[in-house]
Amino acid sequence: MPTWFFAALKVAAIVALLLLLFLLLRWLLRKLMHRRAKRRHRAQASEAAGQAGESAASANESARQATLLAAAKPQSASEKDCQPEEAAQAFEEARQAVREAQQAAKEANKASEEAYQASSKAVDNEEIKVVAAASKEAVAAADKASQAAARAAQATERAALTRRLARVLLIMAADPLLAKQLAKMAGVAHLPLQDTSADRERVEKIARTIPEEVLETLQVSATQKEVDIDLKKEEKQSTSPFPTANIEPVRMNELEQLSSVLPEQLMQDDQAFYEALSRQELLVMQPYDRKVEHKTLAILLDVSASMGELMLNGNVPRHNWSRGITVSLLLKAVRGEATYLLRAFDGAPHKLMKATTPEEASQLIDQVLNKGLSGGGTNIFAAFRQAVADIRAGNASGLGADILIITDGEDHSMDNSQAVRELLGDDIRLHVASIGKDSPALKAVATTYRVYS
Repeated sequence: MPTWFFAALKVAAIVALLLLLFLLLRWLLRKLMHRRAKRRHRAQASEAAGQAGESAASANESARQATLLAAAKPQSASEKDCQPEEAAQAFEEARQAVREAQQAAKEANKASEEAYQASSKAVDNEEIKVVAAASKEAVAAADKASQAAARAAQATERAALTRRLARVLLIMAADPLLAKQLAKMAGVAHLPLQDTSADRERVEKIARTIPEEVLETLQVSATQKEVDIDLKKEEKQSTSPFPTANIEPVRMNELEQLSSVLPEQLMQDDQAFYEALSRQELLVMQPYDRKVEHKTLAILLDVSASMGELMLNGNVPRHNWSRGITVSLLLKAVRGEATYLLRAFDGAPHKLMKATTPEEASQLIDQVLNKGLSGGGTNIFAAFRQAVADIRAGNASGLGADILIITDGEDHSMDNSQAVRELLGDDIRLHVASIGKDSPALKAVATTYRVYS
C-alpha cells in the first residue's frame, strides 16, 4: 500500500474522532442547558404559584378577621333591646359578605394548589404557560376573596357603629347623670338631645371614643333594676332655744310663752282669747335645728381573676356587670343621697375609696370605670372585716350602715356566722350579690341575698 494512503487514513480517523468528540460535547452542552432551563422554568412556575399562594393566604386572613368582626351579635336581653333593626340588618349583610369571602378564599386556595402542582411538572415553555395561567387564576381568585373580605369588614364596622350608637342613646336617655358622664369621658359638650346634626355628631364621637367595655358597663348601670338599696337621706329636727332660720307655729305649753303668742291671736277679744287658752289652741313660733343624716354604704367589689369570665345568661363579663351595678348605686351619691365607701378586693382588700360629696362620687365613678382585674384569689372575709372597720372608723350616723358584697367566689372563713354577726352588730346590714353560685355561708348572715347568673 502506498504511504500516502496510510497518511490519508490516519487523517480521516483523526477527523472522525474530532467529529465524534464535537457531537458528544454538543450533546452534553444541550443536556446541561436543558437542565438549567428546566430548573429556571420550574423556578418561574414556583414563583408564580407562590404569588398565588401569598394572595390566597392574604385573602384567608382578611376573611378570618371579617369573620371575627361579624361574629358579634346581641349578647344579652338588654343589648337586644338597644340594638335597632338597621344594626341587625347590617350584621346579617356583613355575615353574608363573610360567607362570600370565605368561599372566594377556598377557590383561591384551590387555584393556588393547582398552580403549585403544575409548577412541579413544568419542563418547557408550554407547560410554563399552563402554570402561569393557573397562577393568574389563583391571584384573581385571591383578589376577589380579599375584596369580599374587605366589604364584609366594612359592613361589620358599620353595623358595630350602629349598635354602639344605639347603646349610647340608650344610656343617655336612661339617666341625665350617665349622659353627663359619657360627655365628660368623650370630651364633648353635655347638652340635651334635640335630634340635630350637632347632636348626631356628638353621639357618634361618644360611640367612637369610649371603649366598648365601658359602654357595656354603663349600659348595665342604665338598665339594671335588680340591685337596689334604700339609701335616701333622712332629715331630723330638734327644738332650739335660740332663733334659727327654721321656725314653725306650735301650741303653747307654758304660761311663760304668753308674750310669744301669735299677734293675730293676741288681737282677739278677751272671751275668744281665754277660750283658746283653755283649749290649748294658742300658738307660738318655735325655732328648730334641722340636720340631714346620710346613710353609709360600703361596697366590696370582687376583682379576682374569675371575674373576667362571662355571665351565665349572656356574654357580658362578670367584671363589667359588677362595675355597672356599682356605678348605678354611686349615682345616688352624685345626687347627694348617701356616703359611699368602696374597696376592691381579691386575696386582700385594696385601697379605700370614699365619696361624701357629689364631686367625690363623680370622681369615684371614673375610678370604677377604669378599674381592671387583679388576677388574684378571693378572700371575702378579710374584705368584709375591713369594711366593718371602715364604717366604725367613720362614725356612721344613727341611721346605721349597709355593706354590699359583689362576688363570684366563696370563702369558707365566712362559715363562722356567729363571728360575722358580732362584727355586724345591730347597726350594719349585709347585702350580697352572688354571681353564678349559691353560697350558704353568705346567705345565712345576709339581710338580703341573691344569686345572679
